[in-house]
Amino acid sequence: MSLPNILTLFRIALIPVVLIGMSFESVLMHWIAFGAFVLASITDYFDGKLARALDQTSPFGILFDPVADKLLVCSCLMMLTAKGQLPSLHLIPGIVILCREIFVSGLREFLAQLNVDMPVSAWGKVKTACQLLALGLMILNVDLTFPNTPILNPISYILLWGAATLTIISGWGYLQKSIKHF
Repeated sequence: MSLPNILTLFRIALIPVVLIGMSFESVLMHWIAFGAFVLASITDYFDGKLARALDQTSPFGILFDPVADKLLVCSCLMMLTAKGQLPSLHLIPGIVILCREIFVSGLREFLAQLNVDMPVSAWGKVKTACQLLALGLMILNVDLTFPNTPILNPISYILLWGAATLTIISGWGYLQKSIKHF
């Protein structure tokens, strides 16, 4: 069990802390959820970087690093939807993100059966950063935490729409790279 793999497992273990914190209408709990989310996001950066720097890449890490990201993003989107923090029109980017994550996971699984590797693209990394920024702001529940700062909600929605756009771009790139294997 290498340090990068421990960080990936730690990120997965933080997801319930994020979701529990989000489920309460308490500024303190939303800060706890936000802190756990930021910590999980930071481990996403460091687990891959450390794995490459320490030459500790592993099949476990290659599989579970993107799974951990998808679990974090998708579970937060579902919680935000359940709490009504993704109103009507803003459900569209959430649905796009969820569908793409499921599609790319299936695509990776299909390619793995053919012994074909599909590494994360630059677009995928930018998409993840944009998703994490948008979700981080939404997790804070800015109406509750910063009631006198109305600009934060539109910023989080703009970031979410940007993430959905990048989601489509990166998903299309993965499809193009893999279509020859169909």
